[in-house]
Amino acid sequence: MTAEILLKNGYIITMDNERRTFTNGSIAIQGSEIIDIGDTNELEYTADTVIDCTNKVILPGLINLHTHVPMSLFRGFADETSSHTSI
Repeated sequence: MTAEILLKNGYIITMDNERRTFTNGSIAIQGSEIIDIGDTNELEYTADTVIDCTNKVILPGLINLHTHVPMSLFRGFADETSSHTSI
């Protein structure tokens, strides 16, 4: 089987229903879709681009993680000041 990109030999954390992990896993990618995931020794893919992920963790994107975290640093920072101006 063929794929455009093959990430192999990485520690994979999935977001599937079983929350599977693979200590020596591979991910086959075609276009913008993951077409297969599993143990490197069991997946039989060739790819145009092969990326060796030895000693790397492959995990799902942390979408919008940045949105509110920095705001918590400033919580209560200006409580002593008035936001109202007098005319």
